Amino acid sequence: MNTAIDSDDGNPKLRTKARQALSSWLDRLQSIADEGKRRGEVRFDVDSAKLATLIASTLEGSHMVSRLQRKEDPLDLACRHLEEYLETGVRARKSKAGADKS
Repeated sequence: MNTAIDSDDGNPKLRTKARQALSSWLDRLQSIADEGKRRGEVRFDVDSAKLATLIASTLEGSHMVSRLQRKEDPLDLACRHLEEYLETGVRARKSKAGADKS
């Protein structure tokens, strides 16, 4: 995040590196979500790219606020919110037949 902000206006090479790092992170998060879909752990209708962006944006934004306020509360709140969203909006629910087998 620091590199992205510092490079935004003045250093195109650094900006390119920051964009590559973000792209790599988003790609990894998206591949995790896609793998979760293949395994039946993530709902089929979840947009993996949007989910990756949501996770990265939420974590980076809350990290910035936490640092500015010198409190862990914003980051903790964001993590709890993401956990709840992942459980209720992303995690695939097992069918009754699948639940009976476990």
